[in-house]
Amino acid sequence: MSCCLLFLSLGAQSASAECRPAVGSGFATGSVIAGNQVVVCAKESKQATSVSTSKPVASTKTTKTNPGKPQTVAPKINCPVEFRTTEQIVAATLAGCRIPGPSAPPARVVTVKPGKPAVEEARVSSSSQSAEVSLSARPLYIAASQAVLRVGEAVVLTSDAVEHEKTAVILGRVGFVRFTPVEYSWLVEPAQSSPVAVTAFSAAGTKSISLQVVYLASSRFSLSEAWVRVGLVTAAAAIEVKVENIEPAKTPKLRARLVSASCETKPSSYRC
Repeated sequence: MSCCLLFLSLGAQSASAECRPAVGSGFATGSVIAGNQVVVCAKESKQATSVSTSKPVASTKTTKTNPGKPQTVAPKINCPVEFRTTEQIVAATLAGCRIPGPSAPPARVVTVKPGKPAVEEARVSSSSQSAEVSLSARPLYIAASQAVLRVGEAVVLTSDAVEHEKTAVILGRVGFVRFTPVEYSWLVEPAQSSPVAVTAFSAAGTKSISLQVVYLASSRFSLSEAWVRVGLVTAAAAIEVKVENIEPAKTPKLRARLVSASCETKPSSYRC
């Protein structure tokens, strides 16, 4: 069986599938039909909490200051130990002697208010990433039982349209898309809608035979999940066959001959 195959590809258009945003941290998926393709997408959202500590204010202290007297250079003198009269106190003061007693200036007390304690602040940061992949049904091929046939001769047409799956890795996870054929459309005379078609041609020449298959696309992201219906996509292909007008072989003209007797025995026979 020989045949000539010609694949017709359907133009694809870019599109984006809508993935529902994950609430908080999570993984969300989505799928849609666009440009005769199944667009599958995934989105992953993550949240991270970090704790930062503010620097504490420098600690404060209460200090006492007691300014001393200015130092003076005076000659060495013998200062009295006891002072009994006012004149002795005045004289000792003029001489640079130290006068004992509560006459020293009071200490100055400086008080600073304490600072605020260290504070811990929690910050929540979020990040998300998304990706998508477009998948289409595998190429469709059709075949004829004969590539060359006669006018009025029947030809059987078949295709390789069967249920099949495709996979893609999206954000580290495997997505599955299944294509199931649900409708066949043979463009022949008469039009037929079965997986196998039979037709014949009434005139000679090169004839084109086309087939369009409609697939139901479903998707899922885990072998344990149920298939989710996405929509319908199509695939098409065509072949050409040659139809010839073959005339029947000519039969030779027969001549009558005597086989059972002769003209002598049957003078009234044909041609006697």
